[in-house]
Amino acid sequence: MSGRFKLKPISLRNLFHLGTRFYLACLFVAVYLLLLLYGLVLAHSTGEPGAGYPTTSDVRHLVRTLLGVLCGAAVVLPPWRVYEKWAYAIYALSLAGLVAVLLFAPPGRATRRWLELGFMSFQVSEIGKIALVLALARYLKTTRRKASTRTSLGTLFLTLIPMVLIAREPDLGTSLLLVPILFSLLFCARGKGTHVLIIFLAGLAVAPLIYEYGLADYQKRRLLGFMSPDAARLDPDAVLQRERAREAIGTGGFWGKGLGEGDRSLPVRKSDFVFAVVAEELGFAGAGFLLLLYALFFWLCLEIGAGTYDLFARLTCIGVGVAVGAQALINVSVAMGLLPVTGMNLPLVSQGGSSLLATSIGAALVVNVALRPPHSLALRSRTVRRKVGRV
Repeated sequence: MSGRFKLKPISLRNLFHLGTRFYLACLFVAVYLLLLLYGLVLAHSTGEPGAGYPTTSDVRHLVRTLLGVLCGAAVVLPPWRVYEKWAYAIYALSLAGLVAVLLFAPPGRATRRWLELGFMSFQVSEIGKIALVLALARYLKTTRRKASTRTSLGTLFLTLIPMVLIAREPDLGTSLLLVPILFSLLFCARGKGTHVLIIFLAGLAVAPLIYEYGLADYQKRRLLGFMSPDAARLDPDAVLQRERAREAIGTGGFWGKGLGEGDRSLPVRKSDFVFAVVAEELGFAGAGFLLLLYALFFWLCLEIGAGTYDLFARLTCIGVGVAVGAQALINVSVAMGLLPVTGMNLPLVSQGGSSLLATSIGAALVVNVALRPPHSLALRSRTVRRKVGRV
């Protein structure tokens, strides 16, 4: 047995072997691009009937998509440890943006969600989700006692600040989306299970107070209309949206009616109820494939995170996967009538530049981790012992 040991160089062919990190990164990018393709196709399909391609709406969505891809590519260039270093600064900037929205954003339909930047309107709450993931990942990595009460309260404090600011816009759907991010990261960082349960029970205990004093009138009508048999009287608009969406999903069949052949009277068909358009025009096959893409997106985030030996990188991947997966699940559930109308769009598919940009940045962080795995001395020693044992 030779006393010397040399690691074999990785060939280009070996990079694409099943299970390698480069292979996972390429597969993840392919899923991301397919979701963008869905969005580009539906941007034209949900436009004016019989209009030639490209329309003004098509060009606008194409520009937003290209901007999201370019920003994602820019996020991949620096190593992910740069984002670990500046995680708290990014979080603080997102909080400043949320405060600016409440102070300076023009009201629209009784809400203040978009910050006018002159050349575009930006929804700061979308990028706030990614900023929270980075801040929680850094905090949970740097704290030594993961299962301590202080750690659990620290993560709760970091989550409550943006949650309250977003709820004040008001945007109940996005604010509640921060809850699964908090629970998943605290659980995956080996936080104490009883603390997670206590936080959950405390949230249920204050839910009546949140409903009474924290929700706008239209949000109360939506919740009551969803749970009450007199829904048509309490919230006729939400009932109309829900019923037409369910009808559209039910009439699509297996292959669908064809692109552009859907019901044009479906409200908010470009954003909140775009899944109903997919099910109607592309049928069960198109809608099922779209759900498969989201499932792959979520699984690949977990797989890439599980393969890294740095807690910040691992939690960042998990947080991005949970944020996108939970948002997609809520949007689809609303379209199927399983949840009350929340005003939450479908990531990378609905028309919405802020959501597309934020999701692209989150996906780029996952790719960044996949392409730059942290070095682990323990992993290297195990690899050396295994190789030497074969000689």
